[in-house]
This record gives sequence, C-alpha cells and structure tokens, in this order.
Amino acid sequence: MLPLTEIDNDIELKDIIYRIQAVCRLLFGTTNTYKIFATEKEKIFKSAVPVQTTPQLPKNVKHPEVAELEQKCLQCGKGHKIYAKLVNNPQIDKDFQSKGFVPFPKDNKLTCDCGYEMDLGGIRNEIEIKAGLKVLDS
Repeated sequence: MLPLTEIDNDIELKDIIYRIQAVCRLLFGTTNTYKIFATEKEKIFKSAVPVQTTPQLPKNVKHPEVAELEQKCLQCGKGHKIYAKLVNNPQIDKDFQSKGFVPFPKDNKLTCDCGYEMDLGGIRNEIEIKAGLKVLDS
C-alpha cells in the first residue's frame, strides 16, 4: 500500500495539481461537448450541447444586435428557439418573443419540458467571441 501524501504540504505537487484543476474548470466551462465531472466535494453531473448547434448572427453587420439559434433536446428532440440580445433594445424582446423565441437563459441552463437540462455556456461564449459583445440578460 502506498503512503498518502498531503498535497498542501508539498509546494511543487500542490502547484501542479491546482494548475490542472484550473485548466479542467476552464475547459469544462467553455466547451460544447458532453461533460462528466467529479471532485471530492462535488457531485458527478452530465450536461450536453451538440456541437452542430451554432448561433446565427446577422451577416455583413459589424456590430450585431441579436443572435438566434434553435437548440434541440437530446433526450426528446423538441426544438427550442432562443435569442441572445447584444444591445439594450426592448424592441428586440417584443419582436423575437412574438415569433416564439425565448431569451437566452441567464444561468446558461436550458431545461426542456421533458426535464433534460442543456448547458448553453459554450454557445454563449461562441456568440460573445463572434460578435465581440456580451450577451445581455433580458
């Protein structure tokens, strides 16, 4: 049996472990793939966003005002129409909600009627990178 090592007592090991942990948190928080993550203090969870889901930004516009996407539930297949505001314009809410769209979730979590939860954090990051603007909460 191998002896246990207290990580915090070994400066070099502690630095390596905490750097790996930081990189893992960054990767898990910004990708559009299935994720399974567990630590001693956190539960295992699974979330998913299919890679083919891409937000639609207006073409030939330097600073778009809104992005739209349709996200399909991986469990039941239901389509969810979502819009992400990039400028503070209340008319955007009226226009898109009248077309059956819902605002981009503040917490990046979209829960389908069947109970399946999808993490849209990677899509938010993609919108913000492509548009060069932050997604605003409606």
